[in-house]
Amino acid sequence: LCSLAFVLTLAFLINCASSVMTAPRATPFALSGTVAATVTAFHANLSLNLDAIEPQAASLAQAGIKSVFICGTTGESMSMTLDERMAVAERWRAAATKQNLVLIVHVGTATPEDARTLAVHAQKIGADAIGCMSPFFFKPSTAADLVSLLAYVAAGAPQVPFYYYDIPPMTGVTIALADVMTYASTTHMIPTLRGAKYSDSDLYDFGNCLGLTD
Repeated sequence: LCSLAFVLTLAFLINCASSVMTAPRATPFALSGTVAATVTAFHANLSLNLDAIEPQAASLAQAGIKSVFICGTTGESMSMTLDERMAVAERWRAAATKQNLVLIVHVGTATPEDARTLAVHAQKIGADAIGCMSPFFFKPSTAADLVSLLAYVAAGAPQVPFYYYDIPPMTGVTIALADVMTYASTTHMIPTLRGAKYSDSDLYDFGNCLGLTD
């Protein structure tokens, strides 16, 4: 039921192809193979080096990569303004189309409203999926709170598959992923939920996720 996609940042995407940990979707979506977490290049003056995106996309495609996860942790998401993140996503959309890559745009920020703005933009440019980490300054304390926040962000892109980006070492949010996915699945608060990008070392929690079904 579940396939694992090993991400270049040593994170996992728990990708649920049918009824596992997700509400039904009109259009099936499933990831397979390696998903590359891309870097974001800057010039010496800290302005974006957007011209580095096309060569990166071509190199990844040549290496056999089928999907990319952009503007995440490796992608310097928290080092960029919203406008910069949108510019990166737009350039990656064009590059991914040219190289036949699946494009997953990370939209997580410290504030749900900004994250939703990025989600709206991701759908507008035709992202294949979006991912979102938890807010990390004022943190949710329960799975219910976290799922409510994620649902608000996901609703900004109702036609785009959604992945929760679980990265406790960076966010400080230690709510068990299995609890988050179970609550999201049973409440159906995120109709577009397709799985999670797991970036932690708690293999017990990870194992519990693999056993989850609707």
